[in-house]
Amino acid sequence: AAVSNLTLSTSPTQIKSAPVYDTKSLVVESEYAGAHLTWPLTAGGVVDLLESFKDGHLLHPKYVLELCENANEIFDAEETVRDIPLAETDTITIVGDLHGQLSDLLSIFKLNAIPGPGNFYLFNGDFVDRGPDSVGVLCSLLALKCYLPDCVFLNRGNHESSKQNKVFGFEEEVLSKYRGTMGRSILKQMHLVFNVLPLCSVIQSKVLVIHGGLADGSPATLDQYRGIDRRREPPVHEKDVEARLMECALWSDPTNRNDCAASQRGAGVEFGKDCTHAFLRKNHLALIIRSHECVPEGFEVTHDERVITLFSASRYCGKCTNKGAYLKMTSDMGVELQQYYAHSMDDIRIQRPVDTAEMEEEMKQKMKADMLELIVERIVDLRPQLYEAFCSLDPQNAGLVTRMEWAKVMQNTTDPGLPFLALQPDLCDVDADGNVDYSAFLERYVVTFTSMNGAEVENWADGVIDEICRKLYTAMGTQSVKEAFAVVDADSSGAIDQAEFAAIIQQLDIGLSDVQVGELMRGLDQNKDQKVDLGEFADRFEGKLRQRIRANPDPNPAQRTRYAPLPVVFDALT
Repeated sequence: AAVSNLTLSTSPTQIKSAPVYDTKSLVVESEYAGAHLTWPLTAGGVVDLLESFKDGHLLHPKYVLELCENANEIFDAEETVRDIPLAETDTITIVGDLHGQLSDLLSIFKLNAIPGPGNFYLFNGDFVDRGPDSVGVLCSLLALKCYLPDCVFLNRGNHESSKQNKVFGFEEEVLSKYRGTMGRSILKQMHLVFNVLPLCSVIQSKVLVIHGGLADGSPATLDQYRGIDRRREPPVHEKDVEARLMECALWSDPTNRNDCAASQRGAGVEFGKDCTHAFLRKNHLALIIRSHECVPEGFEVTHDERVITLFSASRYCGKCTNKGAYLKMTSDMGVELQQYYAHSMDDIRIQRPVDTAEMEEEMKQKMKADMLELIVERIVDLRPQLYEAFCSLDPQNAGLVTRMEWAKVMQNTTDPGLPFLALQPDLCDVDADGNVDYSAFLERYVVTFTSMNGAEVENWADGVIDEICRKLYTAMGTQSVKEAFAVVDADSSGAIDQAEFAAIIQQLDIGLSDVQVGELMRGLDQNKDQKVDLGEFADRFEGKLRQRIRANPDPNPAQRTRYAPLPVVFDALT
């Protein structure tokens, strides 16, 4: 791999003495055009961040420092060797070196979707250096980790190191994008994150994922790796066993020979097939997945298919022709390798994942809406029964029942299993004394009708009353409103009840449904006593009947036609 010739821009002393900023006191300027982060992060916020980086925007220093602070806390709580179990339907995607090539990261997300529940990701080190946008790559990964700490995992690579960053470009990139003391503070916080990154991961207790590779000598145990004090700058050429294991974990490479040899890199070793097999046997593992090397096809399988090298920075440094690759693994250890070349940024569109919390809330709201729709239909269907039940609890005819009485009537009349007390604010109003005006409650829900061509009919009741008057006049020869009332008042009680009204509607072959009959009856019953007296009847029928008599003084029974039933549409009025 080519090595960039970069000018060092600051000294270790300057970085060490960088100030610490209180992120709460940092102000985001009104002209800032990049992504905004709010905590806790959401799926939409993370996608907005990725899109912002894709469009070339720089993340505000306040947000960079917040990412570092939150990520540092998460990584610091993780083990040096992290165990990653997979449920039956889970998959995990392992990504090799990215080296600041944002287009490769976003291409992977385009091909494989961004992380989410059941779609885990493990990024295997060397996120920064050499590429043009290490800041964008690193901040993207930290945001994903903060958003989904149990779905996104990062292993440390040899370039997650202040010494490497000074030589291979990350330090210069940070200090050129964030000037002065702010740049030094951001760089320091990023190095603190590097120092708490886990060294390796074990998937399903069978697959070791490590950036570099194994150490020479007697094969180490996973417990020895777990005991490494990783919170430091990576050691090189130190003599104690722990430091040697950490060095080789970040620097070693596999070789075609059987034994181990010194590395041409000047750090780590070249470990052979015998070393791999001995390590796997000792730790009851099946496979090692590592990165660290640019390989032409993006992946390389060696050591009798017991070692897979992954490299995900395609066309590395803009000077190589290599493909990038990532590996997708299922819970039953099925492996799929995907090769690619990074897409043009203009061709990348990131699909927004479903935020679990948002999805659950959306489902709750949908269930509630469906429940309310069902209740409204039941209210319209059972309006007379509801009104009668409310009236039975209101002997003084005050028009009021208590909230508890209202809920009890609703349960007894409609559905005893529905939580009416909880749904009350969505269905009716309660006054200051905790009472419900049940007439106003029932009036809140209306029935509208549509004509045969689909258009809504206004004042549908007037049309129906007109048709009743026509048929009373033409079929029965009624010449006055009193005669019409007497026809409907079958028991001559002086008041028309629901049964009598429904009977005449049926006799006249009007064709209304029970719901429509009940709605019309309620419209006539002005004093809400569940009966229609002569005055109430005349108020709605007299004018219509007189118009009918004037228009056609000689009623002709042959004019009878069927009044077509109209479909019902329910609208809740608020």
